Amino acid sequence: MSCPREKRTSPHSLVHHNCNAGIDTDGLTKKTVDIQLPVHRGFRLFGMDAYSKGNFIAEYRGVYCTKEDDASESDYTFQYFFSIEGMMKCIDANTVDCLAKYANDDRNGGNSAMKVLVFNGQPHLCLFASTDISIGEEIQYDYGVDSLPRRTSTLQKCENINL
Repeated sequence: MSCPREKRTSPHSLVHHNCNAGIDTDGLTKKTVDIQLPVHRGFRLFGMDAYSKGNFIAEYRGVYCTKEDDASESDYTFQYFFSIEGMMKCIDANTVDCLAKYANDDRNGGNSAMKVLVFNGQPHLCLFASTDISIGEEIQYDYGVDSLPRRTSTLQKCENINL
């Protein structure tokens, strides 16, 4: 006598379902870590489950706008700018509760990657594991923006000062 198998959800179905429902995947948590860092980064995103390379982690959700729009007049803290079909777009997550916005920058690539997927004509920013991620590991990806203040060395900052 065999036990009935539990029906597995395909990775594509999971991405599509979570993006359309506007929900985060289970197994993620945001934390603050009380250690000394060269740069304060606030909250961090951690996987409470293991993720295999290629697994969907979360969607970066928010209000869609064009770069010309005044997304929210913040300091771009939770705004993700991207290009699609030759147009600059922005997802402003400042007023939306989504865990993907807590994934921090890692200029060396991190353990995940952001991809733009389109469902029913609507772009979705989806975070996928680019390496195997262990339980309790911080989830990070390369923001791809070299001009971020934390990426500019002290020497470069000094060279840019006009005396």
